[in-house]
Amino acid sequence: MWKVVAADDEGYIREALKKLINWEKMNCDLVSVLEDGQELIQCIENESPDIVITDIQMPGVNGLEVCKYLYETRPETQVIILTAYSDFDYAKFAIKYNACEYVLKISIMDELPEALEKATGKLTQLKKEIEKEEIAVSGQRTLLQQIDQYVEQNFKNKISLDEIADELHVNRSYLSRFYKNKTKNLRKRGI
Repeated sequence: MWKVVAADDEGYIREALKKLINWEKMNCDLVSVLEDGQELIQCIENESPDIVITDIQMPGVNGLEVCKYLYETRPETQVIILTAYSDFDYAKFAIKYNACEYVLKISIMDELPEALEKATGKLTQLKKEIEKEEIAVSGQRTLLQQIDQYVEQNFKNKISLDEIADELHVNRSYLSRFYKNKTKNLRKRGI
């Protein structure tokens, strides 16, 4: 099941997300529903969700800042923006930071299931790419070794995820998820 976290400052939307959406039917597990962006970022750090649903306008850290944060730190995470605003500037910002979908609150019951289907489809495709890449690199120097070598050779320079992905000819989102999973497994084994 895909892990989902959500944030909205309006109580009735939080309740709708918890009670009116059949998460299991969409192969999703709604782990947490929060009321502001700061709590959401903390939850993202702790839970490593596959999908994040966020309202645009929230106190403190807003949904667009969450979207940008995910783009920069966890590009494989699918973001669905919830909003009461059909403002083009918001949509443009969301697109710039790879939001998967933009859902108007007045249509949440119709549009959110479709947005979740799109997000899970992208995640399934990414998972297939990861598996294909793992098969392709077996027998060669592992991708993790290639990443380590690149970092060792370039550590004095500012290195970005995009640069490493381009150098190693892999998808940016794939690289992020791959590295996160591999290093998490190594830490669990105490390596």
